[in-house]
Amino acid sequence: AEVQMRGLELMARLWGLGEECARRCRETRAKQELEKLLACDDMLLQMNAVEVLSLLPPEDCSDLIPRLIDTSENLSGALPSCLLLCASRYIAHAPSPPAAIAAKLCASISTRLSSCRDQDLVDTLSCLAAGAATTGGLSALAQCEGYSKCVVACGASVESPHEPTRLAAMLALSNALSSLKRIQSGQAPPPDAPP
Repeated sequence: AEVQMRGLELMARLWGLGEECARRCRETRAKQELEKLLACDDMLLQMNAVEVLSLLPPEDCSDLIPRLIDTSENLSGALPSCLLLCASRYIAHAPSPPAAIAAKLCASISTRLSSCRDQDLVDTLSCLAAGAATTGGLSALAQCEGYSKCVVACGASVESPHEPTRLAAMLALSNALSSLKRIQSGQAPPPDAPP
């Protein structure tokens, strides 16, 4: 299984080297193999598959992202955060992430921020930080109804007695502020600018 995973990781990394490489990688059905691993009973393999999926170019995994978010809502432990992190990276790096996917991700993160504690909270804040790490990601999330709840929960987490939670919250706020500054300085379009 480890050798198979490394081969799939190689394919995912090659995928982004250009259209010809992407075409050849699609022909190998590597993405479908990763999807099969997501359905297996081995949580470590599932987490590795999600990590490798996050390496695919956004345009080649947009069909999977809503399913990853839905799946995250029905699980507990480390896997939900892993799934949401993959979705957050997609939002951050997709040229124009669909508003429905951003809204689904934002709602899921908002729900988790209001109900989880300790390491799950740290992991969820890390997902928020990953999504807001780029101007495109922040723009997509800022358009979502639940983003203000995420910001409020993040602000409250800065006061947490749990140091890892405080640090994760500060990273999420720092990423969002950095992206916002790039938008305000004209380095990126504002969140409500027409495409």
